[in-house]
Amino acid sequence: MISTSKHAHFTPPKKEENERKRVLTMKYGKQQIELIRKRLRVEAWLVEALEELYSNDDASPLIDIDIDEVLDIETESERRKWFQDQLKNCTASREDVQKFIAEILERLKTL
Repeated sequence: MISTSKHAHFTPPKKEENERKRVLTMKYGKQQIELIRKRLRVEAWLVEALEELYSNDDASPLIDIDIDEVLDIETESERRKWFQDQLKNCTASREDVQKFIAEILERLKTL
């Protein structure tokens, strides 16, 4: 008997075991790469400095400092106040906190 089914049946394509994974890459100009590297250096320093600042805390809180948010603040005095507000619960000495704030403000000027 002949099947009168109007459905087409296709076998799924076989996946190769050694199928190469695809990676999307972008090319940046030298100037853009240098800006990215500067940003990464500042962010790496920021993480290290915060770890050092909170090293004496038993339960160091998670401090999230968004560099873009800070860069959007117009004046240096407003940035300084913003950092002081973020670090108000830090148990490090006031001198160490002020030194950290001065250093991060200088590093942000390079971005």
